Amino acid sequence: MPFLIRAEGVNLSAVLSDTSDLSTIRGGGLMLLDAANGLEKATGCNAISTGASAALLKTDDKHEAVEAVKAARQYLQKAEKKHFTFVVNAMEFTGDNEFPLAEAAVLAANRWQQMQAPSLAIPTLSTKIDPSAVCEVGGVRPYSCDIRFPDEVKKPGSQSVHDRREQGRRLRQTFYNDEIAKLEENQGANFIQELCFTDDLHTLAGGYPEGGNLNDKFAVLYMDGNNFGSIARACKIDKELEKWDKEIKKLRRKLLLDILRAIHTDSRWHAIDLKTGKPVIRLETLLWGGDELMFAVPAWLGWPLLDFIFRHTKGWQYDGKELTHGVGLVFCHVKAPIQRVTTLAKSLAEEAKEATNRMSNAACWLALESFDHVGTDFSSFLARRYHHTINAGHWVLSADHVEAINTNMKKLKSILPRSQIVQAALSAVCQPTATDDKETLNKVLANAYEQLHVSAHKAGASAELLALWNTLKGTNGKNDTEFPTKFPDLPPTSDEHLAHIAAWAQLAELWDYAGLDPI
Repeated sequence: MPFLIRAEGVNLSAVLSDTSDLSTIRGGGLMLLDAANGLEKATGCNAISTGASAALLKTDDKHEAVEAVKAARQYLQKAEKKHFTFVVNAMEFTGDNEFPLAEAAVLAANRWQQMQAPSLAIPTLSTKIDPSAVCEVGGVRPYSCDIRFPDEVKKPGSQSVHDRREQGRRLRQTFYNDEIAKLEENQGANFIQELCFTDDLHTLAGGYPEGGNLNDKFAVLYMDGNNFGSIARACKIDKELEKWDKEIKKLRRKLLLDILRAIHTDSRWHAIDLKTGKPVIRLETLLWGGDELMFAVPAWLGWPLLDFIFRHTKGWQYDGKELTHGVGLVFCHVKAPIQRVTTLAKSLAEEAKEATNRMSNAACWLALESFDHVGTDFSSFLARRYHHTINAGHWVLSADHVEAINTNMKKLKSILPRSQIVQAALSAVCQPTATDDKETLNKVLANAYEQLHVSAHKAGASAELLALWNTLKGTNGKNDTEFPTKFPDLPPTSDEHLAHIAAWAQLAELWDYAGLDPI
């Protein structure tokens, strides 16, 4: 009688969001991935699917299933894996027709076991250390060891943070080569073995004078598949799920190889590790596996990477159905708390997915010049920031829009007067609620429309300006056949009125981040 065995790392905030240290975050994510991938060998069972923190296995014998559960639990408590909380369960099913029910049942068993477990793996207290001392890196666990950072400063830490950080530093160099080695079509990928990668955000985002205003700023890009979970749940037999798992992994690895091939000779991605003096690549992979990916890159490469990913995932299909993603992209200063930034990127991806009914590639983005706590409601944050004139839908861009913005802004940035764009954006945002000074604001806007039109016309870039303007207005506004000469005299809540505000605001906000050389 066949059995399904499911293992999953749970309560992940205790190991992925408890610190701002990049190496520790990276280590937590990659250790979970490594644990899930190692379960097939540890149990001797056949893997049906593995993700960023979970694995589904199959065996054909009850005794083997019992032993496999024991072996999995022992394996998941060895060495550094003891710092994570894992659940492991088995479920019997009589044949292929019962596979979906068995899969749901073993998942429910996992959740029941999770509810009965502590929210984090309880560390062993040392009898030689003050039990009231706390890990200052994570702030959650008791102090048990010192952790040395690149600036030679030692901080009181915990064994969990120490081990995740050390593994993160080690795995950052081996992860890419290990993943690409699993790709059958990896000819010409030997160069990856020679690459080294950044170990902290300051090296990733700094030391690049050519970046101008973007030096010491970084971008977090999070992408999540649209309806990928539904595809997996629709699999009626284990072979179908195994086929889906292999196909999406192949596509992901091919994308990663495409990225590495494109960036390893591009000087914008190169930095020097100040501690070792060695050249390193400015790329961090914070999450990999399952439906989700998350990268951290310099701010001057965030928009080019977004455009690259959309171009290289266009046409992805499985069984005749298009595979698409929702993407969240956050730009911020290197000192911004990374946990909040990654959480925000995930929220933005959800906005993009909802705006397109999870049917197409789309991105929602945000630039934070000084880190504001956005909170849990992105639309409310935009309402506060832009005087209730802009909602989340205005900030969602299709894949074609992302490419069009980059292409058109690249030509226009050297032509258009930035100072007037900023003034126009401020005036547009304030215009709907203005009273006494509404006439003054309208004059500022009329002058800005005129200056952009004249500047683009003189440079022979009127077509690019009109295309960019219509793109920034989004789907709520009408497509203009000529660049407008004034702010629309319409009710403040009309779609066209709000589309003009969104276009001015995005043009000002995107000035530094878009219009850069493509990857």
